[in-house]
Amino acid sequence: MGRLAWHNHHRVMEPPGDIPPAEAEADDYRQLK
Repeated sequence: MGRLAWHNHHRVMEPPGDIPPAEAEADDYRQLK
């Protein structure tokens, strides 16, 4: 659960910029590996 909480908090703290949501999600998933 800690990893999920960190992931959700991490995503909120970083502005997505001009990246489409699907691409931002894919980038987040790649960083977790």
